[in-house]
Amino acid sequence: MLYPGDCLKLLAAIPDESLSLVITSPPYNIGKEYEKKLKLETYIEQQAAVIRECVRCLSPQGSICWQVGNYVDGGGIIPLDTVLYPIFTEAGLKMRNRIIWHFEHGLHCSRRFSGRYETVIWFTKTDKYTFSLDPVRVPQKYPGKKYFKTYSHLNGLEFLMVHEPALWTEIQDVIAAVDAEVCKTSLRSICEASCLLCR
Repeated sequence: MLYPGDCLKLLAAIPDESLSLVITSPPYNIGKEYEKKLKLETYIEQQAAVIRECVRCLSPQGSICWQVGNYVDGGGIIPLDTVLYPIFTEAGLKMRNRIIWHFEHGLHCSRRFSGRYETVIWFTKTDKYTFSLDPVRVPQKYPGKKYFKTYSHLNGLEFLMVHEPALWTEIQDVIAAVDAEVCKTSLRSICEASCLLCR
């Protein structure tokens, strides 16, 4: 169904807790041909009214996925998902994921990196929400591999020095000689020293 009108009027006609899924990509308030650019505070108030109505219509097992980009003002950006997040949590919803959608097209910036992403913030009303992972699961790159086998207790610190063979040898000696907690401290010192050498 396509509703060419005010979404708040449509939402007002929907019964409480009757929707299983709400997916929307509202205007980002950047002055496109289909929207009027508003002060950020006014825009947030408008979004809050729509969000509250969506929450009212959402079933206890339901989800809301809100896709937004960045609001641009005077060359500075404001990530809209960060300013909308409190509205959802104040309505009692719990965020389940912040999904980054990366794309290759868009305007080219000259004084900052070009924005090549938008975010989808996914919230649920309760812990008894519907989620089917298997139909969208991405196969493992290395099936059966659970973790890096050597020195996994270091949480990746050893990888910092892979491209410096002499320092890597010293790191291996440290790992063999001390426990994990002392080793982490030693590795940080070695890494700091290597950074000074590279300057």
